[in-house]
Amino acid sequence: MKIKKYSAIILAGVMALSLTACSNNGANNSSDSSSSSSSSSSSSSSSSSSSSSDNTSSNSSSAADSNSSEESSKPAEKADPVSVLKKAWDAHKEDQKFFAMGGDFDEKNMRENEPGVYGIADAEALDAVFGFPTAMVDKIDSAASLMHGMNANTFTAGAFRVKDVNDVSALSDALKKSIGERNWMCGFPEKHVIISVGDVVVSMFGHSQPIDNFKTALLSTEPGAAVICDVAIEV
Repeated sequence: MKIKKYSAIILAGVMALSLTACSNNGANNSSDSSSSSSSSSSSSSSSSSSSSSDNTSSNSSSAADSNSSEESSKPAEKADPVSVLKKAWDAHKEDQKFFAMGGDFDEKNMRENEPGVYGIADAEALDAVFGFPTAMVDKIDSAASLMHGMNANTFTAGAFRVKDVNDVSALSDALKKSIGERNWMCGFPEKHVIISVGDVVVSMFGHSQPIDNFKTALLSTEPGAAVICDVAIEV
C-alpha cells in the first residue's frame, strides 16, 4: 500500500508538470429393348447421381459462400491501447528504457515501468497531460498512457481508441494542432510523433532519442502501423 501511495505521488507530480493548458429388328429388338431399358435406367441413374452430386456441390458452395459472407461481415477486432503501448515498450533494449509510469491517478490503473489504462471521464485531465483536444473526447472509448517517471516532457505517450476508425484522421489533426499550440514548462519536448494502429491513435512527445526509440519499437511490433506525424516542436 505504501508503494502504491508513493507511486501515486510520483505520478501526480509528473502529470502536474507535463502540459498546461478477410437399334436393331427381330430377336435383337428384345435384347436392344432390354439393353435400351438398361441403358436408359443407367442413364437415368447416372443423371440422378450427377444431379445429386451437383446439388451437393451447389449446397457446399452455397454454405461456403454463406460462411465467407458471415466472416467478412464480422466487425474487425478492436485494438487495445494498453497492449499497443506495452508491446512497443517490451521491445525496447534494456539500455533504452527509463523509469516510467503508466495509467492515471486511480490506484487500480497505476503502473510502474509499464503502460496502464488512463480514464477518459476527465476531459480537462486528458488535455493537460496529453494535449488531447477536449472537443474530441466523445470520439474515443478508451485510452492508455506511459510517461517518463521524473519529467513528462522528456517522454509522454498516450494511446487513444476511436469509436469509429474514420475519425483517426480528424483526431490526429486535432492532436497535432493542440501540441503545436501548447505552452511548455519544466523542460521542453523536442518532437511530436503520431502513429495509427488500426483504430488506435498513439500520440507521443518528448526528447528525440526516447521518442525515436519508441517509434521504431512500435512500428516493429505493429506491422499495420502508419506514421501520421513526425515533427519538431517549436518553442
